[in-house]
Order: sequence, then structure tokens, then C-alpha cells
Amino acid sequence: MKWKIKRGDQVEVIAGDDRGKKGEVLSISSGSVPRLVVMGVNKHKKGLRKSQQHPDGLTVYIEMPIHLSNVRKVEEEKKAE
Repeated sequence: MKWKIKRGDQVEVIAGDDRGKKGEVLSISSGSVPRLVVMGVNKHKKGLRKSQQHPDGLTVYIEMPIHLSNVRKVEEEKKAE
């Protein structure tokens, strides 16, 4: 199936907890369920184990994928000449 949204496009979330947020598409998974990762949307907390780089451990926030049907492509405003 061919989609109109590509990596690098600006999209707006139209459903879910992050409704109304806008961001850039970072990646698209092409499986049986089309999902994409949008910058700054659907963030989840992940704890990292203790290691030599992080002796006390670390908590990071990562973007999780959302379904393709929950986003809408944001059209760029056309410049009048």
C-alpha cells in the first residue's frame, strides 16, 4: 500500500492523548499495521540499567510509534509571488 506521508513530513495528531500536537515524522514501519514515530509525540519513560557510562542508572523519554490513521499531514502555506 502506498501512503501520502513520508519521513521528514510535518504531521498533526488528530486522535489520542496527544491530539493537536505537531511534529516531524522520524520513521515509518511498513508492516501489516502501518505505524510511524513523530518527534515529540507519544513519549514514554524508560529506565536504563546501571552501567559504566551511567553508574546511577538513567531515566530517558523515548517516542513510541502511533497508528497512521491518527495523524494528518500539515500542508505548507503556499507563498504568493
